[in-house]
Amino acid sequence: MFIAARRGDFDAVVSMYHDQGQIAMKLMGFERGVTLHGGLPVPVATSASGSAYDIAGRGIANDRGNAGGVRPVRADGGRTR
Repeated sequence: MFIAARRGDFDAVVSMYHDQGQIAMKLMGFERGVTLHGGLPVPVATSASGSAYDIAGRGIANDRGNAGGVRPVRADGGRTR
């Protein structure tokens, strides 16, 4: 399924558990991956790269994953249920 998604056959992949989707997503695009958590009262998105505490304050972090997570949350406008 993830190979088909990477090929462009799908816009998104939904997994039952965080770890099922996160592993494949990290392999396909570590810097671009975003996880959207559904079923919560507020929109939540996390980047595949995580917090990167090991490089904090060094000026070398890549913010593409975080920026990618903000777009769908803003587009949702807080309408999650």
